[in-house]
Amino acid sequence: MSEIIVYTVPGCPFCNKLKSILKDKNIPFKDLDITKDKEGAKGTVQKEGHIPTPQVDVKGRVIYDYTTEEALVEEIQKLLKQK
Repeated sequence: MSEIIVYTVPGCPFCNKLKSILKDKNIPFKDLDITKDKEGAKGTVQKEGHIPTPQVDVKGRVIYDYTTEEALVEEIQKLLKQK
């Protein structure tokens, strides 16, 4: 199983950009559509009454606040290198 879960919703341009960058960098991840997997969505952070997307769970650390998708991928890569 992948160490990365990307929580997404259909049609989200930020989700699509993040997934594209991860694929381009050959970083494996599980794509979890929170509109279809309500049980899986329980691992997300809710903010102001909704679930911001994309959110990324890397080894149990959920990231939902970031500046750009590229910066988020850099953070993911740093976390993957940690033991």
